[in-house]
Amino acid sequence: VKRDGRRRSPSVCPAPTSISTATRERLEGDLFEMDVAAETVFAASIGLYTLLDDLGFKPDAMLGHSTGENTALTASGVRRYDRRDEIADTVRDLNRIYRELDREGRIVEGSLLTIGALKADVRAQLLSRHSAPDSAVKVAMDNCPNQLVLFGSRFDIAELKEQLSADGAICAELPFGRAYHTSLFHPVADAYRAYYQTLEFGPGRSLLYSARSVGPF
Repeated sequence: VKRDGRRRSPSVCPAPTSISTATRERLEGDLFEMDVAAETVFAASIGLYTLLDDLGFKPDAMLGHSTGENTALTASGVRRYDRRDEIADTVRDLNRIYRELDREGRIVEGSLLTIGALKADVRAQLLSRHSAPDSAVKVAMDNCPNQLVLFGSRFDIAELKEQLSADGAICAELPFGRAYHTSLFHPVADAYRAYYQTLEFGPGRSLLYSARSVGPF
C-alpha cells in the first residue's frame, strides 16, 4: 500500500538479502512509527476477519483494544461505508491528523515500560501510586493480574525499571515512547473524536462492545 508517497511493503516485508544492515534497521524502526504500525495491524486484522467471514464464521459479538477497536468498528459494520476505498481514506485521514499534531508539538514523548511477574502487593502499589492525576508516571495499560504498562519520562522509567527489576519483576522498555492510553494523549483522542463525528455509524452485523466503557456501543 502506498500512502503519502511512501510504500509500506519494504518495512512490513523487507527483502531477506541485498539490503544493508543500516537499511534493515531503518525499516525495522519504521514498523514502530504510528502510521505504519496502525496500518499494518489494521490491515492484518481485517484480512483475518475477511478469511473467517468467507469460511462462514459469524461472531455473536466483537471487541477490540487500541487499534483493534477501529478494526472491530469496521468489521462489525457499525462503521458504515459503501466502498472499501473509504476505509483506506479514513486510515489516511487519521495519520494526517496525527502528523499535524506531531508537527505542532502536541504529542507527548517519553518511554513505555512493560512490567511482568509482579507480586500482588507491588502491583497494587503501582496502580494506586501511578493512577493519581499528579503522578509523573502514568498507567498506560492494566493488561492482566500480573502485568502493567507504565508511561513516563525516560529518566523516571529508567529509575523505575532498575527498582522493579531488583525486586524480581520482568521489565522491558518498548521501542516507541508515545503516551498511549493516558491522559497525556488527549490531544490525539480529542482530534480523533471530532473526526469520527463526521462518519456514519449504525447497527452492525454483530454486537460491538467498547473497550473503554466495557459496554455495547
